[in-house]
Amino acid sequence: MQARHARPYAGQSATLALMCLMALPCVSLLIASIPPANAQTKALTQGEIRIVPPFPMPHPHRASRARKAAFAAMKVQNGQASAPEPRNNFVNAGSPGKAGTVEKAAPQIERDDTATQSPAEAPPTAWSMEEIRAAEVSCDTQLQAVTARSERLEPIRHGQCGTPVPLKLEAVGVGAPVTISPPATANCALTARLYNWLETVARPAARATLGSDIVAIRNASSYICRNRYSDPAQKISEHAFANALDISSFKLADGREIDVKRYWGKVVESELAARKLVSLPAPETRPANLSTTKATASGKAEQARTLASSEPQPPAASAVTTPELTFLRDIHSGACGIFTTVLGPNANAAHHDHIHLDLKGRRSSAYCE
Repeated sequence: MQARHARPYAGQSATLALMCLMALPCVSLLIASIPPANAQTKALTQGEIRIVPPFPMPHPHRASRARKAAFAAMKVQNGQASAPEPRNNFVNAGSPGKAGTVEKAAPQIERDDTATQSPAEAPPTAWSMEEIRAAEVSCDTQLQAVTARSERLEPIRHGQCGTPVPLKLEAVGVGAPVTISPPATANCALTARLYNWLETVARPAARATLGSDIVAIRNASSYICRNRYSDPAQKISEHAFANALDISSFKLADGREIDVKRYWGKVVESELAARKLVSLPAPETRPANLSTTKATASGKAEQARTLASSEPQPPAASAVTTPELTFLRDIHSGACGIFTTVLGPNANAAHHDHIHLDLKGRRSSAYCE
């Protein structure tokens, strides 16, 4: 019986031995791939750029300080100065032309960032010949019926600022033209609208209200590469496209000068000061004669008069309305529609001394204040 079972047992042993020999390389490879317990410490102390195990980047807002500090230390140990910036859907301040979850900030046009931008992101530094030709054709059409003394300047391009066909505008108008002092740098569309406004609104108003014609206007500001109110947080100004003009005064043929600040701005300032006085809380004083007023019809009337005199009175509608103030208000309202933006002393303190005119593209009606 023992001899009968010896041969099958020997065959099974040979099969098991062969299987072990075949599996031995796999087991050796598996054992070799297991790192020692101090593999991570060894990799970091020897300066190898390898992380075992991988360390995920912390959330920029919800991670603890310890988590962020550990991640920063890990990056330094692996030869990287700082952790990569997390990607998000927000628009960085000053990034032009990309939508995000917050409103895009105004472009930093005063700063030249082209040195740090890639060629694909850098704004063009000059107008193309096609753009200049198209602007010249449009300019000739717009000025076809305009009488003006001007000089065509070289194309202006400074970042987002400029215009392909700028004009040095010295005078505009038929007959005795209205001199612009100093000459304004304006685009052709602004020149055409200025001519229209002077001939149909401003000069007729001066003749009717002041008895004299306009012979010159004082240019407070025309082309300048800046944001609105020179505030980096604001959008780019229409002045940056030679598409706006600020007028501080009008000179008449009889020698008078109608200054916007003197005849309108100071009136607005006095009205605002009067309103502030009225808004102040009145002192709690009791008129002396109230305690002795008798309960008679005449006594009640006297008490009412005393109370009325103790309360602050609203200011008068305005100071005496002068012809100069009437003229300025008339030409301001008459400019609304010819220009898309018209701002005067009533708009805000920044416009207390001039009238702002521009041709900003708007979807609806003009903005006038």
